[in-house]
Amino acid sequence: MQDALTSTWRRKTDISGDPEVERAERAVEPAMRMSARKLEARAAEGGGRGHVSLEVLKILVVDNDMRAADALELMLHAAGYPETCVAYSGHAALALAAEFRPDVAFLEMELIDIGSNELAQRLRERAQLQPLRLIAMTSSRRHDGREVARNAGFEQYLLKPVAPPELSKLLAAQT
Repeated sequence: MQDALTSTWRRKTDISGDPEVERAERAVEPAMRMSARKLEARAAEGGGRGHVSLEVLKILVVDNDMRAADALELMLHAAGYPETCVAYSGHAALALAAEFRPDVAFLEMELIDIGSNELAQRLRERAQLQPLRLIAMTSSRRHDGREVARNAGFEQYLLKPVAPPELSKLLAAQT
């Protein structure tokens, strides 16, 4: 196992040269290294490996919290879903969805720039004839949020942090 984790890829939403983004990336890197080490150790011990889907789902993750979004993307990759795209705002999600055309979208319910219900509606409009499954996520423990999400057309309502077995079960049922 290597001590350093390096990557040359960048997301379309990355803004190069922005010192605030670079500082946030440096803060996320140690957490990502630790998560990767835990996954490697568990796999080496013969622990639960992720579900490998026969159909490659395109999954969009939309969350203001960069750490939460990146952690969910890592979990998705570990669970056997390599086609992911992450957006840190609703507007970025709309721009990315036009080209990426996701099959599943995980949306944070408390986005800063666009209401999650409006974003869900606009994503569905852009998907047109392609089916799009919407899954709501929140760290809020309010009980009325589940009903609001259901009324907006979300299929599931997850409390963060999402557990890997719950994630795998949810996506396996979707394929």
